[in-house]
Amino acid sequence: MKVVSRLSAVVVSVAFVLAASGCGSNSPAVVTGKVSYKGKALTTGQVQFLSADKMASGVIEADGTYTVFDAPIGKVRIGITSPKPPPPPPVQTDRTGRVNKATPPAPPVDLSKWFPLPDDDKLANPDTSGLEAELKPGPNTHNIDIP
Repeated sequence: MKVVSRLSAVVVSVAFVLAASGCGSNSPAVVTGKVSYKGKALTTGQVQFLSADKMASGVIEADGTYTVFDAPIGKVRIGITSPKPPPPPPVQTDRTGRVNKATPPAPPVDLSKWFPLPDDDKLANPDTSGLEAELKPGPNTHNIDIP
């Protein structure tokens, strides 16, 4: 019984020391947010987070939101790309002219909501965009309004 009590005390002590020392602080960041230009949401593209030794990226959704998993921790530089989306592909038909149901059509792309970013080459490069953030381990929210 004394051995179990001592073992339990050691386990609890080790767990306390590890928690107090910040063990687990190297867990990656998960970043969510919305990308906009002068208040108008981007509808397509990518967000990149770059640190001295790591890069992670995520897709910009049609409503301007994004999620980046496994992002670097600490001070990061940010790059944004928003290329013009391609038009939807033509509907596939068989020899008789009937729509080929084996190949479902791609979701429609609303080209009217896309707009080009000014100086997009500069924004695409995290080293020249001028966009930065400070990320902590775990969940982060970082909205990006491109000036």
